[in-house]
Amino acid sequence: MKGRKIIFLSLLAIAIVVLGFFREHVFVGINRDNISAIGSSYSGLSKWILTFVFIIIFLLATFLFLYLLFESRRYALLSVYVYLFLLGVSAIVSLAGMAFSSFENVYPFVRALAGIMQSPLVLVILIPFCLIADKLR
Repeated sequence: MKGRKIIFLSLLAIAIVVLGFFREHVFVGINRDNISAIGSSYSGLSKWILTFVFIIIFLLATFLFLYLLFESRRYALLSVYVYLFLLGVSAIVSLAGMAFSSFENVYPFVRALAGIMQSPLVLVILIPFCLIADKLR
């Protein structure tokens, strides 16, 4: 059973990395199209939708990986809390930017947070965090 778990976790890790490259490819293509056709309404809506789709996919993959690795729903739920926290910070910064200045001023920060949520970075940070939490118990 342990061998199967290692193989599955390895395949899931590879899938997460490939997903990151795929996401980058998709967004580079959209951005390239936007540069060649400035003013396209396709870019705004499609990028927001794709952003949320990729965030959900990475959240599910992180949840599954942590659940399988630690066999603990607690650590898997931690990934949900981290993603909700990052989404909340992103929403608050966006709203504050729109209320006090302009969204364009806060967009780089919001985009950076979205980039973190659409990458393996959250998983990479949570794995040692959970290992340390296990050791401290």
